[in-house]
Amino acid sequence: MNVPRVLLLTDRSQLPTGRDLVGTVAACVDAGLDAVVLRELDLPEDQRQRLARALGAAGVVVLSARTRLDGVAGVHLATAQARPDEGPPLPHGRSCHDDAEIRTAVSGGASYLTISPVAASASKPGYGPALGLPG
Repeated sequence: MNVPRVLLLTDRSQLPTGRDLVGTVAACVDAGLDAVVLRELDLPEDQRQRLARALGAAGVVVLSARTRLDGVAGVHLATAQARPDEGPPLPHGRSCHDDAEIRTAVSGGASYLTISPVAASASKPGYGPALGLPG
């Protein structure tokens, strides 16, 4: 897996009123977005699958958060989450929040890591204090 230069993690609840996720991601692709992690974990799997296809059609590499979806390029997993067993192995990334989690993810074969929170975030509270750029 080629590590994307820019990776967006979706959260449609953060969009301004009147903006849709696929249209917003398509505009980001036009601005240089390489890949997207489709979160939207509140949606049923069939709706997430349709959304993954629509995002792929917008020209972005789609990774699925926590579950495997047909046609995605990889799976983005929580720190301690087991890799999905079904189907051929897919590249996977891990969300990490400290040095120990980074070491565990690397030794477990993660293709890439995300490190958070770098800044305070309304969409993912509760993961400890912001690390800042030095962190």
